[in-house]
Amino acid sequence: MSPSADEVAPAGPRRRRGGLAWLGGSVVAVCLLAVLSRYVDRPVDALAMVQALVPLFALAGIIVGSLTLAVTRRLVVGVLTGCLLLITVALAVPTLQSRAAAPADTDVVVMSSNLYFGEGDATAVLDAVGRHKVDVLVLVEVTDAALTRLEAAGMDAILPNQIGVPRDGAQGTVIRSRWPMALLDTVGSFPRLHAEPSVRVIVPGGKALTLRAVHVLAPTSGEADAWRRGLADLRTWADAQPSDAAVVMAGDFNASADHPGLRELSATFHDATRSVGATWVATWPTGLVIPPVIHIDHILIRGLSVVDAGTETIPGSDHAAVWARLSVTTPSQGTPGS
Repeated sequence: MSPSADEVAPAGPRRRRGGLAWLGGSVVAVCLLAVLSRYVDRPVDALAMVQALVPLFALAGIIVGSLTLAVTRRLVVGVLTGCLLLITVALAVPTLQSRAAAPADTDVVVMSSNLYFGEGDATAVLDAVGRHKVDVLVLVEVTDAALTRLEAAGMDAILPNQIGVPRDGAQGTVIRSRWPMALLDTVGSFPRLHAEPSVRVIVPGGKALTLRAVHVLAPTSGEADAWRRGLADLRTWADAQPSDAAVVMAGDFNASADHPGLRELSATFHDATRSVGATWVATWPTGLVIPPVIHIDHILIRGLSVVDAGTETIPGSDHAAVWARLSVTTPSQGTPGS
């Protein structure tokens, strides 16, 4: 039997390969644990941050593991990398298939934009509203000054109906609509919690649409308990809606599909962007040298189907806007879940 490369190599190179295998294997193991953390449901700030970065940990681990395996050919590195690759593929495959419905004149377009303390560019928001023919717009972190700029840019002519109020800081939430709306309730106590109004919109043809604006507290600076409760409260609200109702939740959830709280919330919902086959959607943070890496802005739907969906960069904001064209006549497709 022929000797292995390590057996015929001098001691120095063997030690270097062994050290490289240990280092690379450790990196892959850490990345694997980070990916598996998506199944741990605990309101801990650091854990929430790791879960938000699960796609990056998966990508980094696969790259490091593949390179290390190519150089060292160590079995343990191959096993760790293989496990990470299999888990990553298993998580990605369900998002690859588009379940988009056919477009129709009765479709409703919903968009949500976090304006980052009111700094989002009003012209860019109105441009996106016009291009996508938005019917209902959810604005979070909207201030009086931001709303004034939006109205000066022509919002009243497109979306004249309003529920919700702007506020300083991050607490203001406003829903604008092409059609009249009725307020159902407003969740959120000031100044700590963000307002989350829900409305009923009667779209042409008599179809009633129940929409909840969402802005969950971020799981940072000791707010992980409030963040997790916010997601749980959304699930309670959603479960209280009639099973045959057309329901939309749109806004800044401060959670991705790698957070158990969002997966629990969306167990009976479809995520609009994933329904059109968008595998890796990222909405935060924008405006940096690097592209956004975390998908925390969502449009979740139940009792409707998605025709098309996507994101829009809004200068001045650290969040991309999300939009979805929804069919009010086609039943929901496929298995719910984000």
